[in-house]
Amino acid sequence: MIRMTTQNVPAFQIEDHMPPPNELKFRVDFIYHDEIPEQDLDKYWKRFGKKQVIKSKVLWASGKPWNSRGADCFSERFAGR
Repeated sequence: MIRMTTQNVPAFQIEDHMPPPNELKFRVDFIYHDEIPEQDLDKYWKRFGKKQVIKSKVLWASGKPWNSRGADCFSERFAGR
């Protein structure tokens, strides 16, 4: 179990010309893993890189990046260059 507490956090005040409030409010993002995280940084990044390569290969093999009108617009825009 993990417990977190905060103290002396100032009240949030909205000001003119500020970014969206949710970008400035204090928050904690939780990241869940389906496996035990690697403690050795070199091993972690090597495994992470391999997973990203596999995900990108699956995406490219599915053809999803090229199934939209966006790909046609992109090729039309740069055809004259």
